[in-house]
Amino acid sequence: MHVPPSIIALVILSMVYCNVCHVTGPWTTGRSLSRHQVQCRRKKQELTIARAAAEAAVQLNNPPTDILYNFIEVDPIQEEPQAPPPLPLPPPSPEPQLSAAGRRVRPRKLPRRYRQDDLPELPPAAVPEPITPTVPNEPAPSFRRSYYTQPNSHGLYKIYPSRPSQDPDSEIILEDLCDSPFHLRSTVQYGNHDVLQSAPISIQGTSDPPAPWFPFLSATVARLMCWFYGGSNQKSAAELDSLVHGVILQEDFDKEDLTGFTCRRETDRLDHGFDTAADSLPNTTQSSAEDSLFNQSKGWQTCTARIRLPADKVKHSEDEAPEFEVKGILLRPLLDVMRESFQGPSFKEFHLTPFEYCYCSDLNTMVTPEDAPFHEPFSPLPPGHQHVYGEVYTSSAMMEAHLGLPSDPNIESVVAAQMFWSDSTHLASFGNASLWPLYTLWGNQSKYTRARPTANACNHQAYIPSLPDNLADQYRNHFGVPPSAQMLTHLKRELMHAVWGLLLTPEYIDAYAHGIIIKCFDSIERRIFPRILTYSADYPEKILLATIKYLGGCPCPRCLVKKADIPNLGLQKDMKTRERSGRKDSPWLQRKIDTVRDWIFSKGQLVAGSAVDKVLKAESLVPTRNAFSRL
Repeated sequence: MHVPPSIIALVILSMVYCNVCHVTGPWTTGRSLSRHQVQCRRKKQELTIARAAAEAAVQLNNPPTDILYNFIEVDPIQEEPQAPPPLPLPPPSPEPQLSAAGRRVRPRKLPRRYRQDDLPELPPAAVPEPITPTVPNEPAPSFRRSYYTQPNSHGLYKIYPSRPSQDPDSEIILEDLCDSPFHLRSTVQYGNHDVLQSAPISIQGTSDPPAPWFPFLSATVARLMCWFYGGSNQKSAAELDSLVHGVILQEDFDKEDLTGFTCRRETDRLDHGFDTAADSLPNTTQSSAEDSLFNQSKGWQTCTARIRLPADKVKHSEDEAPEFEVKGILLRPLLDVMRESFQGPSFKEFHLTPFEYCYCSDLNTMVTPEDAPFHEPFSPLPPGHQHVYGEVYTSSAMMEAHLGLPSDPNIESVVAAQMFWSDSTHLASFGNASLWPLYTLWGNQSKYTRARPTANACNHQAYIPSLPDNLADQYRNHFGVPPSAQMLTHLKRELMHAVWGLLLTPEYIDAYAHGIIIKCFDSIERRIFPRILTYSADYPEKILLATIKYLGGCPCPRCLVKKADIPNLGLQKDMKTRERSGRKDSPWLQRKIDTVRDWIFSKGQLVAGSAVDKVLKAESLVPTRNAFSRL
């Protein structure tokens, strides 16, 4: 039977081949090809090899986790010199090209008469003999160990990255946790005492008439109780107890000093201490009264902040711009407060080494050797163990700051965790008297100690001034027009960072980078590194510190989240946005601010004009140099 060639070609084209073993079979596109691929021997071999390679890669990248939880002492391991890596294998030959019918396609070449550059092939390159490299004798890598404490009755234990030099928690007693002037104190003696026998009136009513202060014990107590129940009803029993035990019963209390006492005169003494105290106190001048409050021996300094005044369409360089001085700024250098705290008695309550605070519900599962491998920043915990957070010295931020310190075997390096707090407040319910204090606290101290007023843990750092009233007059004298609201806002930001420029002295910046050696209260020298871990302030003050616009397009002082995306708060995509677009200071950002400031002074641009907004509006920035960029 003669079959036409066209029919044969059509049958060949309709046949399908396996793309793994490249075998052409009488299959149609469907189940027959699928059955062959299931039984294909070459495909099974390739799948087995791929599965083994994937398992080997997983084991190399993810070691078994049970090694991390075996809290045993591990010594550093010196690696043996390894053999040189084998030479790379030649690349595999490419797969042959197949036609639609499944046949191998021969490569096409030009005829010999058309090939003019027919050069002879080069001989194969000689394979060099493998050379064994010499391994230098390097010191063993440093190995950080962690130190565990025994769990207490609540199942809480600590993991230190290094052996701590002191543990303030071991010195805490019950009185330290219950120290409060508002606790009620009982003065009644119980026991075999018969209350009826000491009553001023007998049950039969035949005794002497009662004393005028009955039912109180004495006239003094009666007068106190009459004062308590008379006048304002806002007095409390705790306040009365505080008056008795904290004022009257003190050894230095003398009733003779209250002769001629008037509350008005004493409040005036507080309100106008610099003006009237010198006149009312004997042998005291105004300067001595001022020195008694802000004495230079106590570290206080009176400084002057200088800010440059720009104006619309007034062109000059920033160095040639009119300068406005804000005098009488009271502050204490940051390093002086740090020395005073580390050299004072409160140093005994400082945690010099941060640690991980952990909880274990089952104490029988605790395995706590003296030391074990430490994993930065926090160690992975076995099942049933949890990290406990609540103090600055147990946070990951302080742990990272501690691990980032340079190691010195001759002296201990300590992080001084600075915590700043400031808030502008009114001094009275009426009037415009206000105060803007700046306080420094230490994260090395427990929050329960910092919250006690009697601990004196809060250090006065500075008093931030407001814009003086004569600013508008001087601005008008220079430029002939009063400052606009936008200009006053700009100058307020400039003053804030000018004050911080006075606090961030070159000595502090050097200590921030290299540390400062302080002989602490225990007569041991340590290298202290100041680190600003927290700054507590309200939103208007945060935007001053972050140098951004108030409720701008990117209103957050920590990230670049858009105002329109604020309703997404709490969603996973919002958290990813905040983690990905955090605000970071950089030389590029500082050059951008310098460029805009040059436009404002040398070209007379508005501080909030279109030219400035075109550069700064995308991130809600303002044309103010941030004082913290110097760190």
